[in-house]
Amino acid sequence: MTTNVSMTEFLRNSVSEDDEKIVFNGKTLTAKRIFDDVDAVSASLVRLGVKKGDCVILALPSVPQMIVALYAANQIGAVADVLHPRCKIGAFEKTLAETKAKIVFTNRTTRKAFESVLRRSEAKIVLCEKNDYIGRKSKPKKRKGNTLRFSELTEGKKEKDFAETKGSDVAVYLHSSGTTGTPKTVALTNEELNRSAKNVYDAVNPYAHIQKDDAMIMTLPAFHSFGLSICVHLMFFCGKIILLPKFSAKGTVKLLKKHKTAFLALTPNMLRRLVERKDFRGEKLKSVKHIYVGGDSINEEIKKEADKRLQESGGNGKVCVGYGLSEAAGVVSIDLDGKTGSIGKPVPNVKVVIADEDGRETPVGETGMIEIEIPYNTARYADGKEVSEERKDGKRIITGDLGRKDEEGNLYFVGREKRVLKIGGVNVFPQEVEERAEKVKGVKKACAVRTKVNGKPAIKLFVQGKKSGKVKKRILQETANDILPYASPKEIEFVKEIKRTALGKADYRWYEQKENNVTK
Repeated sequence: MTTNVSMTEFLRNSVSEDDEKIVFNGKTLTAKRIFDDVDAVSASLVRLGVKKGDCVILALPSVPQMIVALYAANQIGAVADVLHPRCKIGAFEKTLAETKAKIVFTNRTTRKAFESVLRRSEAKIVLCEKNDYIGRKSKPKKRKGNTLRFSELTEGKKEKDFAETKGSDVAVYLHSSGTTGTPKTVALTNEELNRSAKNVYDAVNPYAHIQKDDAMIMTLPAFHSFGLSICVHLMFFCGKIILLPKFSAKGTVKLLKKHKTAFLALTPNMLRRLVERKDFRGEKLKSVKHIYVGGDSINEEIKKEADKRLQESGGNGKVCVGYGLSEAAGVVSIDLDGKTGSIGKPVPNVKVVIADEDGRETPVGETGMIEIEIPYNTARYADGKEVSEERKDGKRIITGDLGRKDEEGNLYFVGREKRVLKIGGVNVFPQEVEERAEKVKGVKKACAVRTKVNGKPAIKLFVQGKKSGKVKKRILQETANDILPYASPKEIEFVKEIKRTALGKADYRWYEQKENNVTK
């Protein structure tokens, strides 16, 4: 099976037309239906002026239109920028300006939020309504001006005379911390995404014996690297996808009850929310083979409780902790052996080195930098800078994360050297929050750290300045602009003076320790 082709061709070579691939709102879509629509949307994009190398933005939740648009853009060699549909308008405007996107796929809610930017843009808008693709009894009215309905794109001719797309062509833009704590956009090629899906399949299949009717609930969105590489591309390749537009523990349990489900992919916080539900147990869990958890450190007690419920259901399912990053096109390692505290062993074709400051491999058990070697990895950032760095033995992705190995080759995550926080499984950059807070009159210095509010991860902001309701309100207004909702502080504490390091910088590690002692 060749991976050196487009993502779309990789799937066409792997599945049969009558295979069920997407379940949404009680409707099931076969591979033939999806590929027919991919062909129609591809042809429509070409007629709308999209060429190989052009960008289209997918600002959508987990709906069928998102998947069809992803592979339609890919088939003609366009790059899909998979964007958080709830990102702030400043972030959207920056992305639109940098990518010069020709088309923006979005829904009514997100379109309204971006209205002022879209009005000034030449990009065409494709509106993807919930029932505009499946389940509608009558054809929707065509919209005028710069906006089209998704159904208009699927009604066109389905010719397949498109520009040749290669495995080495950039396929997707994913937004990442850039392994340094500074926001970056990663440009991933077709082969990297195809290989990532196949590597995970080769790692998991000997344990899970994946069948083509095995289903995964898409709890992680496509703008999340695990969501794109595992929930979408891997499961389209080997199973089927049950779409959940927005994660909720209640909604996930309902789908588990309604559909025989083999896999879940979750952040630790999602798993916690499920375990907190009394109805996350019983017969509905019997078909579950694996629950994959990644994106943050996991609470071992939550993991044990989830494993217990899976066993009590009468099945053989278990929780498997994983590790990965956008620069590696998704998953790097998975713990399939149930090793307590481990993030597993590397998937096939991926090598992990625990390195010292000079890039030399550390002895077993010693902590060092997690560095990754992937033979086929050619990922770059959208600005053209390399993701991998030259080492004595080859090229490696220096993750900015600290870890160690045991004698059996199991990996253990120790901490993050880069200053980036995980809130809801999404990267949040404290420096961005602090810089915006410090723009507010009356704020001399700010320090953002991770805390928990009602048991959920959140940002807490320590502010040097006189306590004031007006200042607090202005801080919340300022930090609400241009950054993800997860980054807006849920708590603000005024202090007389921000504690500093010997170099005069805010001692965020001290505040992290202080907050951890409070929230344990």
